[in-house]
Amino acid sequence: MSEPQRHCASTIASALKVTSWALLGALITLGAVTVTSTVTAARAIVRPAKRKREPVRVMRADEQTHTLTTRAVVEARAPGSYTVLYRDGVALLGDIVEQTRRSVTRRVVAWNGAAPWDAQWVRYTSAPELTHTELEIPVEDVEIATELGALPAWLFPQASSNDDWAIHVHGRGASRREPLRGVRQAHREGWTSLVISYRNDADWRPSADGRYGLGLTEAQDVAAALRYARSHGATRIMLVGWSMGGAAVLATLLDGDAEDVVAIMLESPVTSWLDVFRFEAREIGLLPWIAPLAWRLLRSPLAPLTTGVADPLELERLEVHERGDELRVPILILHSKQDRVVPYRSSRRLHRLRPELVQLEIFPRGLHTRLWNDDPTRWNDVVRAWFRRHRCPSQAER
Repeated sequence: MSEPQRHCASTIASALKVTSWALLGALITLGAVTVTSTVTAARAIVRPAKRKREPVRVMRADEQTHTLTTRAVVEARAPGSYTVLYRDGVALLGDIVEQTRRSVTRRVVAWNGAAPWDAQWVRYTSAPELTHTELEIPVEDVEIATELGALPAWLFPQASSNDDWAIHVHGRGASRREPLRGVRQAHREGWTSLVISYRNDADWRPSADGRYGLGLTEAQDVAAALRYARSHGATRIMLVGWSMGGAAVLATLLDGDAEDVVAIMLESPVTSWLDVFRFEAREIGLLPWIAPLAWRLLRSPLAPLTTGVADPLELERLEVHERGDELRVPILILHSKQDRVVPYRSSRRLHRLRPELVQLEIFPRGLHTRLWNDDPTRWNDVVRAWFRRHRCPSQAER
């Protein structure tokens, strides 16, 4: 080999060596990013939020005009009415009065607790009721026996005792106010309603690990509510679940003692956590393989060490489309095409799998669990008709 050839070969070998080391470094970096992102995503989904202040900045609160101006977040811009939580109070906001690129001004309709005029930070929520007493339905504060102690719940009994009970389960990070709009429709059709809390709620105690079970551990509290209802006369029960509460309801139905459950109602439900992980990963721009890795991590023996859950989560039990042949009762699903938390395609897939059992009501607009806020007339009509359809025949004849 001539000297020029040797020099050329040496140069190529050096370039290959540099390229190999660079490639190895890139692979190590990608691996580290993948591991970190996977653990972070898995940990975030099971860790209850602990906010020291509400996340939306109040730019102006005007007592004279009864308006509140906040940053122009998505919910502030959405049509319909919303409630906002702030320190020592909650307020109902109505129509948008004015909006700019940076801010949205809405009418303050009512409030409970402290007036909103001194609020600096708020959090938008969907529940139209400020308190559970606002329904103008007799209500009792009751406690349900569970393995973690006495679970607080609201009981809305019928004037005359009846066998039809609805158990309402709110979503992840929400409160018992969330399902109250459904309680109103249930009561009009003769159902007794039990609105429950569950472990790691803001108004109840944490579990031993202080982590959500994504519907699996929460199903134990739904099962306790079923036992309570039966012991107080219920013989026909409807389970109502919102978002992650829907996953808890479905887990109870598929794996629990639910022979007296006659129907299910689900608002923006989780029927596949794998679908949710993938959808949210795309929304925030994560690497495409992070979502299935996070899902697998939560199911693995490494889950307690990396995410803090007490035991690995059997998330395959909540892939409801894989267990469609186990469904035995009618299910109503309400979902929005604009849901940016739980993809409506999961609900559509379940409907296509069991069309004879699953009634799917797709709303063209509305944020996650905010369908009532966008179209209250349609929501009320569909939900009330569902309760009317499944009430006891003897009750329906009255």
